[in-house]
Amino acid sequence: MEINYTISGSNGQTYGPVSLAELQTWIRDGRVSAQTNVLRSDVNAWHEASKYQELAFAPVIGAPPLASSSGARSIAVGQFPELEKKIKGGAGWFYWIAAFSMINSIFIVTGANWSFFLGLGITQFIAVFCAAMGSAGTAVGLVLSALTSGLFVVFGIFANKRHSWAFIVGMILYLLDGMIFFFLSEWMSFGFHLFAAFCIFAGLKANLDLKKQTGS
Repeated sequence: MEINYTISGSNGQTYGPVSLAELQTWIRDGRVSAQTNVLRSDVNAWHEASKYQELAFAPVIGAPPLASSSGARSIAVGQFPELEKKIKGGAGWFYWIAAFSMINSIFIVTGANWSFFLGLGITQFIAVFCAAMGSAGTAVGLVLSALTSGLFVVFGIFANKRHSWAFIVGMILYLLDGMIFFFLSEWMSFGFHLFAAFCIFAGLKANLDLKKQTGS
């Protein structure tokens, strides 16, 4: 009979049973650490993953979690749920910024007389400038706006993968963009930029705290 494994997250939930191959995939993905409790089907007790030689933690029993394939140390499933929630929340703002920036550009080139406060000022400037050049300029403007908005999608992707640089660079660029509204005295848009930047900063802080907790 094939041996399978069940793991216990610190959030109280269990995951499995799964095969050894699938569990090893979880380890490589950073979902299981050396300290994660594991129930093997042929053992009538829970033990830390480091106790099982086949899981590759055994050579350094009691050591910090091994590095995953991405270079970051492993974090047990649900080990720091509050920090993980804040990280995802902060990273999620980059997607909202990208979406509303693109929508604002479409509104401008179609003649709509309003926009969302959260969108980028630079994409609005591009749309207005290019729309004045006719249909060809409008197309160019939409492409440039899409590329600019896409940059913030990239920030969101890497921030969700817990890369601090994505939070930092994205936040700085968004604050610089907010200065456009400051000089134009568009205080609502400027205020929304500050609020969104604060939320991104909260995600960055949570990410740094998580790295400190896990030693990665």
